[in-house]
Amino acid sequence: MHNEFDPWLERLADERSAAAFSQVSQRSDRYRDLEFTCYEQARELAELLGKDADSLHIYEESRSELDRLEQAWAYRQGFADCAALLDWLSAAK
Repeated sequence: MHNEFDPWLERLADERSAAAFSQVSQRSDRYRDLEFTCYEQARELAELLGKDADSLHIYEESRSELDRLEQAWAYRQGFADCAALLDWLSAAK
């Protein structure tokens, strides 16, 4: 069921998700190490592929967008679950 608050709620969840991700990426050594490893592996693979590296870049962009959509969905689902729990707790009083 959609209402006029859905777009606002989606924007809010996206903003909070991006903020949380930013904090993790700044604070986590493990994340930064993996990010660097991925970057290096992609660079080496692009060198090996030569002129066919464009296909790799197209894949990376598609995969990145898919990951972003999945993360946004998971965050919104968590947000909705928290709201449902709060509603349930209010009804249980």
